[in-house]
Parts: sequence; structure tokens; C-alpha cells
Amino acid sequence: MKTSSVVQKIFVGLALSLAPVEAQRGYQLSGDEVVVDLAQHWRQWTIPAHLAHIDEAGSVRTRQLRTVYNVLEDRTLRRPIIINTDDPRIGTIDSTMQFDVFGEPIRNTLNELVFDYWVRPGISRVGSNPQLAEHILDGDPTTFWEPDPRDPIEQWWIEVDLGRAVPVERLKLKFVDEELGDPFLQFIMLLSRRQSALLHEPNSRIGFQLFIPQDAPSTT
Repeated sequence: MKTSSVVQKIFVGLALSLAPVEAQRGYQLSGDEVVVDLAQHWRQWTIPAHLAHIDEAGSVRTRQLRTVYNVLEDRTLRRPIIINTDDPRIGTIDSTMQFDVFGEPIRNTLNELVFDYWVRPGISRVGSNPQLAEHILDGDPTTFWEPDPRDPIEQWWIEVDLGRAVPVERLKLKFVDEELGDPFLQFIMLLSRRQSALLHEPNSRIGFQLFIPQDAPSTT
């Protein structure tokens, strides 16, 4: 009887210890089946936040999408990205430390901490006045970004990363009212199909192309 009691205790202990491990894996094993039916399971999976969401019951539901929408409105979007360098990164990349099932930080063979990296929409790089850059996307019509007139004109640029490849129907720039400041007399818009994770990547390697109309006078 004592032996049976010990075996039962060991079995229960194993069952309890496996539960959080399976939740971290994103599934649970039931006989010869792999079951994914809990909210904590789905949260371990990579799901685009702008396309689906998980309710408390563990159901995955699609989000309603319009045929035309502002791709910068969804600030919750995060796309995983692989980075293998310690060079400075663009401003739209976040990182989270990796942990094992026991809650200990994971290290590589060089005893360095291992991170997951994510890219999100936002201001990725800016040539002048970086402290004002976030004003472009804050939705406040009374705030704005402008280059520092003391900087050389080659630094009068700002870069917005959409976070993923999207079909673009139109691009719209809004300037502040005249009493708050003068809009640019002329500006050039450039587009690229790719983005570099490195802050100091040369623009020629990113492959920017002129957007038509180019070198346009500011009329709005």
C-alpha cells in the first residue's frame, strides 16, 4: 500500500508539472491527439493581431476588415524578425528575452542572452529633429515634425515603416494649419519594398524609389 501511495503521488506531481509546460508549448497532448483549445494555448502561437483576436473562452475570431483602411492605425501589429548582429537597430524593432520552461533566461553557446525580435509600424529612422518624429503619427493636428534648420538639408528626411508589405492605394500627408507653421514648399516621397533592421543601413541598399508625383509642391 505504501508503494502504491508513492506511485500515485509521483503520477499526480508529474501531471501537475506538465500542465504549465504544455500551456507554454501552445497545445496539450490527449492520447494520440494534439489539442489546442485554451486561450493560453493560442497565445503561444504567432497570430497577426490585425487579422484575428483570441477571446477568453479560447476561441480565435477574425477581425472585420474594410476594403480600404489606414495601415498605420493598427499599432498592435508585430512581425517577428531575425537579427544576427549587435549593430544599432531601427526604432521600430522591439525585443523580448527568451526563457526556458523553468523561467531561466536562455543563453547561446557563447553564453550570450537570446532574444526574440519584432518589428512594428512607426518611425524607423529620421535624419533631423528625432525628438519630434513621433508627432507624425500621434493623430494630433496641432503637433508636427520639422527638420532643424541648423542641420544640413541632406538630413531633412524622415522614414515611416509600415511593418509589413501592404498594397498601397494612396498616401496622404496632412500639414498643420498656417498659424502653427509653414508646410514644406516642396517635398519628395520615396517608397521601398523592403526595410533594413540596421539603423545606419545606406539608403541605396534599401532600394528606395520615387513615388509619383515626385518633387511636388505643397498645396494641402
